[in-house]
Amino acid sequence: MQRRHIIFVDHFCHFGKRDCTDYCGSGTRLQKRNYLETLKIIPFMWVIVVLLVRLVAGQLAGRIMQRFSGQTDGFNARILLNTSLNVTILSIFLTILGTWVGSKQISLEPFRNFFHSWLRNFGVAFWIELLIARPIARLAMK
Repeated sequence: MQRRHIIFVDHFCHFGKRDCTDYCGSGTRLQKRNYLETLKIIPFMWVIVVLLVRLVAGQLAGRIMQRFSGQTDGFNARILLNTSLNVTILSIFLTILGTWVGSKQISLEPFRNFFHSWLRNFGVAFWIELLIARPIARLAMK
């Protein structure tokens, strides 16, 4: 399998192994039409992400946090647990929904490749969240 060069394309719009060469053309450069198609999909994915965060992940992570965190847990422990839970929940849902939106069809493909795709998506999302998104959000809130 050839490497994909744009990480957000892979994260939001997972394409199967068979589509990598078609998506990137020769496998080395992203073609203009495919880049434009990706830009058309991103607004829909952001709406889906916002709805999932507000309606599903926030409530589910809050319930799970109550079971695993105690009164004496520190701020950093709570933040790390909250980040882990939110990223896990969102990566599970977005691995499936991102494939459907990216391929513009509902199929069983995301379930067949779930663990391979989910582990990669979780790893990328977790480190982006931990090293980039959360620190920027904390700075903005000060």
